[in-house]
Amino acid sequence: MSERVRGIPPFTGPFASGLVAPGYTIVNLRGDYAISDQVKLFARVHNLFNLHYQNPTGFLAPGLGIFGGLRFASYGVQ
Repeated sequence: MSERVRGIPPFTGPFASGLVAPGYTIVNLRGDYAISDQVKLFARVHNLFNLHYQNPTGFLAPGLGIFGGLRFASYGVQ
């Protein structure tokens, strides 16, 4: 299991461009579990708390994302 907490400080655009964005923090998690030598279960969560934010140029960031699955290999899963 691993986690990533990303804090972004408030932003004011260069050269008094008028671009202003408040700071924010997002939390991402991921983990995997080896069921056997050939099968691994994995999962990932992006933006755990579904924080709605946008970057300073106005592009909205995606909200909560949940991904998961199984990996199969005939030679062993890394």
